[in-house]
Amino acid sequence: MATLIVYTTKTNATKDISHLIFQGLKDYETSIITKNINDISTINLEDFQTIIIGAPMYMGYYPKKMRKFIGKYLEVLKKKSLFMFLVGIDPKLDVSKFLKQSFPETFINHLKMSIHVGGEIREDNLSLFKRYVLKQVIKESSNIDSHNISFNKHNINKLITEIKASIEVEG
Repeated sequence: MATLIVYTTKTNATKDISHLIFQGLKDYETSIITKNINDISTINLEDFQTIIIGAPMYMGYYPKKMRKFIGKYLEVLKKKSLFMFLVGIDPKLDVSKFLKQSFPETFINHLKMSIHVGGEIREDNLSLFKRYVLKQVIKESSNIDSHNISFNKHNINKLITEIKASIEVEG
């Protein structure tokens, strides 16, 4: 069976994480497709055994497009091996609390793994207003060190390892 990595992104950081996951799985899984949520209408979710969902968090919220996708396809998603990665700059993110605020319990309970994979600040892709807001958030947050923001390679590798184990068991 195939694996789908579906993501949404504004600054391409989540796209880059999706690519890293793809690279980590490509020699292990024969059929992997990576799709932006905007292009998902061309995909039949029934064709996939494993679905990996990724999106950034903005100001503590998960993107509306991804929440709608999950709501629309919840029954299909519950039949899959389901993984989720969260991209964001707050290293102390409480993933469990965040998920409970954003998604139905039936979805959360079906996830084989949900993990925060860090983030990057890419101001070039942000509007002037969003740059200003971002700088204020960093300035006021005790959790965020603007000089030490990066992807968490350990957590990315941990996710890839869990996905491989799931594919092996179910394949």
